[in-house]
Amino acid sequence: ETYAEMGLSHIGAILSCGRDGSLCEGYNPEVTLTRTQTIMSGATHCDFRFKIDK
Repeated sequence: ETYAEMGLSHIGAILSCGRDGSLCEGYNPEVTLTRTQTIMSGATHCDFRFKIDK
């Protein structure tokens, strides 16, 4: 809604969702994020799945 109000709906997913994987990797390189859908791309929810690789 915030991006839509600013007229930026087309880049909301890039700015908000696109950084999640890099954020996880920067926080802990052993954490892998998998996500197949996001609210920003029209889904009802974001399905974050975190895995710790050891």
